[in-house]
Amino acid sequence: MAGTVTAVQRYRLDTLTAEQAHQPPGTDMQRFGQQLRENYSPDMPDDAVVEVAELATRPSR
Repeated sequence: MAGTVTAVQRYRLDTLTAEQAHQPPGTDMQRFGQQLRENYSPDMPDDAVVEVAELATRPSR
């Protein structure tokens, strides 16, 4: 799929909400942060600033 970044917002990980991260209501955001560390950045501190990108997608040709 092809896509375009339409917006990027920055949030502190320790205050990031499910809504801000475009996750389902009730998402355990502490676990979300743990998964970011496990999968991408093991040394990320609790107060790290993370970027949430919004994308518009379209089928590739």
